[in-house]
Amino acid sequence: MKTRFSLAVLVAAALVSGVHAAGPETPAQDPPRVVKPQPNVISIDQAPREMTSNVQVDVSIADYVGSATPQKKTVSMVVASGNMGRVRAQRGGAAVLNVDATPRLQKDGRIALQLSLEYRPPEKADALDAAPINELLTVLLQSGKPLVVTQAADPSSERKVTVEVTATILK
Repeated sequence: MKTRFSLAVLVAAALVSGVHAAGPETPAQDPPRVVKPQPNVISIDQAPREMTSNVQVDVSIADYVGSATPQKKTVSMVVASGNMGRVRAQRGGAAVLNVDATPRLQKDGRIALQLSLEYRPPEKADALDAAPINELLTVLLQSGKPLVVTQAADPSSERKVTVEVTATILK
């Protein structure tokens, strides 16, 4: 029995001395975490502005009444992709032609164009005041191909205003 008691005391002493020799337990440190980048889904409006190409934007306005020959006005500008171009033309307070355009190149080669247009033709002595046209739209265009984006009718006459846009990627 003395042998069993002595053996138990020796084992306990060995265990106690081992704990004291190792010192208090320290928590294991986590290995450094490696964070893998996740693919981001970015909408057009959130995409970073990359000026990869210039885009020529041509806006043609045809203003006509009935079957008469239309009066045509054209605005052209060259804008870096992802940036805004602005043209202001005004004669006194009577005639106004304002165009804002923001082209963004798409991965599929098309051009997303945000277009803002304000048009008021010059007043004529023999005509009533023509209603102004004010438009804001975003369209997808193929480079170099014209597209009629709006056709507006004057609510008080037979007047129609057609807006055609061509956006061309410049190399």
